[in-house]
Amino acid sequence: MPERIGRWSVWHFLPVLTLLAVLASWPLPTRAQEAPPVDEAANDPSLLAARNALLDAVRRRDVDQVVAWSEPDIRLSSDGAGGRVAFRRMLDDETTGAKAWQDLETALDLGGVFRRRDEFCTPYFSCQPPVPNCNCTAYDIVIIVVEDARAFLEPDSNSPLVAELGYDVLRVLEFFAHWAFVELPEGGNGFVRRADFRMVVDYRVHLRQRDGEWWIEGFLAGI
Repeated sequence: MPERIGRWSVWHFLPVLTLLAVLASWPLPTRAQEAPPVDEAANDPSLLAARNALLDAVRRRDVDQVVAWSEPDIRLSSDGAGGRVAFRRMLDDETTGAKAWQDLETALDLGGVFRRRDEFCTPYFSCQPPVPNCNCTAYDIVIIVVEDARAFLEPDSNSPLVAELGYDVLRVLEFFAHWAFVELPEGGNGFVRRADFRMVVDYRVHLRQRDGEWWIEGFLAGI
């Protein structure tokens, strides 16, 4: 005979106990995480002026001026490869040059942080990457870089809206040409437009002060 608790048999509690066991096995919801804009350039007037002048040259696609602002051994990859000739070739390339220019402009435009008094890195979230609240790597994380982004049910701006976002740190489940399918802060999934986010491992710019002037020391992607 099953043990009785008062007038109730333990069999009466089995449905409740089973439900509690199932709930305990579910993963806890991911805590919402944000990476609001940071720009420390104004802390050094000389850097702010140099950054703004460089950004103006980039927007004009003035390859001579931009290359002249780079260090002779500018880093273009994590293994140290680079140099001014390779930098010019990257910007002039008929196939990939347009993207390189856009990556350079976006990185400079998003704001950055000082790593040392003589070294500035931008964008801020690639230089001080947020620690994601998930079992994932930097390659699985994107940052919403606008305060009024939207997530949709399908990769189509005319599909139903499922969430409003702003500076959120999101885990990507799958990338598409102009969209990413992500986990949403409040649960569920949705599609966000490529124009509204950047990957932590997208291109970043390192500026370094030498002889009183600021130079492009690195333009590279990855970790």
